[in-house]
Amino acid sequence: MRNRNVVSGVVVLSLLSASARADSFFDDFNRPNSATVGNGWSDLSGNLNGNLIILDNELRVPSAAGYAGIARPFDLGGPVQISVNFKESSGFGGLLRRYNHAVAVRNDQSLGTGYGIRLGRSDANFNNSQVQLFDGNLDNSTPLAILPANFQFGASLRLEATFQTDGRVTGSVFDTNNRFDFNFGPRSVQSAGSNVAVGLEFPNPGASVFARADDFFVSDVPKQKVHLAWGQDLPLRITRTFVNNDANYAHETGSMAAAAIGVADRIAWESTLRTMFAGSGVSNIEFVSTPSPDAETVYFAQRPLTPGWDLGGQAITGVDAENRNRAGQAVVFVPAGPLTTFGRDSLAISTAHEVGHLFGLRHVNPDAALSPAQRREIMDYDRNEIPANERFINAVSTEFDFEDGVEHTHNPRYHLERYVDGRSHDELVGEGVHPGSWDRFLTRGLATFDFLDNIRGDTQLFDVTLYAGVGDEDSVGRVAFFASATLQDLEALQIELPLGGLLRLSGKTSPDGELNVMLGGLDLTAGNFLILQPGQLTGSLYTYDAAGTTTPFIAIQVTTTVVPEPAGAMLLLIATQLLRRR
Repeated sequence: MRNRNVVSGVVVLSLLSASARADSFFDDFNRPNSATVGNGWSDLSGNLNGNLIILDNELRVPSAAGYAGIARPFDLGGPVQISVNFKESSGFGGLLRRYNHAVAVRNDQSLGTGYGIRLGRSDANFNNSQVQLFDGNLDNSTPLAILPANFQFGASLRLEATFQTDGRVTGSVFDTNNRFDFNFGPRSVQSAGSNVAVGLEFPNPGASVFARADDFFVSDVPKQKVHLAWGQDLPLRITRTFVNNDANYAHETGSMAAAAIGVADRIAWESTLRTMFAGSGVSNIEFVSTPSPDAETVYFAQRPLTPGWDLGGQAITGVDAENRNRAGQAVVFVPAGPLTTFGRDSLAISTAHEVGHLFGLRHVNPDAALSPAQRREIMDYDRNEIPANERFINAVSTEFDFEDGVEHTHNPRYHLERYVDGRSHDELVGEGVHPGSWDRFLTRGLATFDFLDNIRGDTQLFDVTLYAGVGDEDSVGRVAFFASATLQDLEALQIELPLGGLLRLSGKTSPDGELNVMLGGLDLTAGNFLILQPGQLTGSLYTYDAAGTTTPFIAIQVTTTVVPEPAGAMLLLIATQLLRRR
């Protein structure tokens, strides 16, 4: 019996029982005006001159001259990520841009305890914006450390912070055009409570602008990293080929030059991208500037001048159902020339769209009965008149790229909150965020190759790429690549993907030639791919010439068996490798 390599988007490293530490909580404060915050929050004892309230779908201070906070229990036995949107307050004489806003862990439901981050600025007359680390009173404890920000805080900010058990705190504070990263080292911590907390300062008497907060998120699920590979060449070449008058995109050895994107455009592009995810209620994402083995990587390549090129971007490693492989690759193609705001925001949508595929999202077609605001879905090909307004919406829609023969329903918002933020199914359904059939209980299959002409088992192919996944034929991801491989090498592989997924292959018969080998069924009018279902399926490798004329090369039989789902376990830790020896 031959040894086979498992080829898949993921390799499971660990199975964690349901009792393992994995929790998250999100509150957008979108509910009727109320003098109490609700939703599991408690007012802090010692609040000065009143408690925080809900007003106009935001967390807000009630009046002037005071300070108040709220807290809720959370498991602090490991690293904790907190993110929140803050808005300015009025300072002296009604001047805007006042900040004394805080988040904390280890709070005991009193104003006087907590280990956290405080954002500070006196008002618009002072260029003293800063990030403070404190251990004690949320309002006015003496900071343990102060880092001056590299920009002055404006009308609104987003704070993201990760608290480690050894006292380290890292994170970012940013607005539309600016970002400041901070890093506080390990230290002993005095606060010992079991709550997370938010604190807001009341403005000076007579002020008209009150401190506010929304979109609070806390999680102990590891951050999903996304590396924006600005200025780095794409380490493969994507080419446009024609077979039977059908255009396809295939991968081969080489590279594609990085697009020239200025620093200001990069900052604004990333800010729009962050807003698209955060504005969709998806918070457990960390955009990183350096490569990481546990990060999704997005390349930005020059758009080829090839006539008829219509590929705006591609999830190179495909649609990763349930976000099992946290180290996928995608590319966005950038046209030459200066970027307008509209063009840059449109490219930010393309980036979010391809990252969405890496997280497991598919193309959807929201119900025409929904309002225009509800139809502004990033995973729909239709674009909003204002690109920056696009979001991942909460709607169960029909996905429309089912050349794979299986028509699913899909809610991108559910998929992101479930498999990126780590929120539970029951919690999401309780909030009215329901899954589609794609978002739960997918059945996976394991496929093997057998070439039916054993005499040619040592036949060698070059630049062989295997693509497997779901969606249309140009959406399935690259799961394996060989500079050269024999048919026997290919027979040693197993490919795991959701049943109904597509299997493609591209390659060359000569190391110096053009791509001229593909996989298809016995009837090529159905497309240059095979649809995997349980049982055996017969197809063929074909060669094709420059005119796209195909010739059967060698018959192939694909056998697919159902993969049993692990019982009573949660897949949490995953490998970045594509191949594993069985």
